Amino acid sequence: ANMEKAIRVISIERGFDPRNFALFSFGGAGGMHATDLASHLRMRTVIVPKNAGVLSALGLLLADSIKDYSRSILKTVDKIKPRELEVLFTELIRESLKEMKEDGFKENEISIERCLDLRYLGQSYEITIPFERKKGSPFSFLPLFHAEHRRLYSYHHPQRPVEIVNIRVKVAGKTKKIKLKKLRERGK
Repeated sequence: ANMEKAIRVISIERGFDPRNFALFSFGGAGGMHATDLASHLRMRTVIVPKNAGVLSALGLLLADSIKDYSRSILKTVDKIKPRELEVLFTELIRESLKEMKEDGFKENEISIERCLDLRYLGQSYEITIPFERKKGSPFSFLPLFHAEHRRLYSYHHPQRPVEIVNIRVKVAGKTKKIKLKKLRERGK
């Protein structure tokens, strides 16, 4: 029930129908639960890869080191200056780079993404939108927010005040990847 709920949260609540996807099973007991889970979600295909029990460990060997940082703002866009937003992001980025360097990453191995959690004033849920400051258009994220709100919820209110709930910075330290042996494709 918990696995089914988790799949529903990351699919249906984001606008994706699980029936249009295959269920990818992994972990030591993944294969035992996969068919029941797929049946409950009305998914027709289950994929159980070779060595599924160690797939999580393999993922750790291949994954970059990622850290997320956030700071609450709770201001409507009309009450914040573009420069103030940049200063807040700069402080968060400085903190994140310091920690990644302490973890042994060089600056050229680190990538940074900036995002905003936005909502219409009075709503209780936010949408995370990428933040890129464009010259001459300091709030270029607003059209993206309205479009994403419309895509997710089938409506939008371009005239309604938009509130910045949080600023977010995601930093990724690129790690060296292990080389996997390629296998020849076999006939079915």
